[in-house]
Amino acid sequence: MQAFWTESASYFMRIILVTFFSVGYTLYYERFYNNNVIPGGHRAIRIALFFVPLLFVMILHFGGLYVMRGTAGVFYHDPALYLLITPFFYPAFSKLEVGGQVFVLTWFWCATHPINVWQPTVVIGYVVMMGLIAVIKRHSHWLVINWGAGV
Repeated sequence: MQAFWTESASYFMRIILVTFFSVGYTLYYERFYNNNVIPGGHRAIRIALFFVPLLFVMILHFGGLYVMRGTAGVFYHDPALYLLITPFFYPAFSKLEVGGQVFVLTWFWCATHPINVWQPTVVIGYVVMMGLIAVIKRHSHWLVINWGAGV
């Protein structure tokens, strides 16, 4: 029974931390996007919106993978995946930028599953994730306006 409570507490702590991280990052990204990209932002700012999340992802992913071992390291992959998916909610990116985001997301997926990348469950998960990203790109404006649906 003690193990059940310990596992439950660990699970809920992760949910709470990821929730606060996600909300904070989304607010930061949205403010940066609205202030700099929509009014016709400079190329450097658009490049920063691509590379800054990538830098954070690399820190979270490789830090979790190589510095922290076991289940503690796996915890950092979910926020990293969230960082990569967030830009798909915003419609002002060009097709080239979206293609770069898809490439990086695919690279991250393969780096997270180096041993089992071609197993059916991993491939199905990737296809489902790409389907969700297609839905997000198609309905991004609606998902940003309707916060509950976006979450």
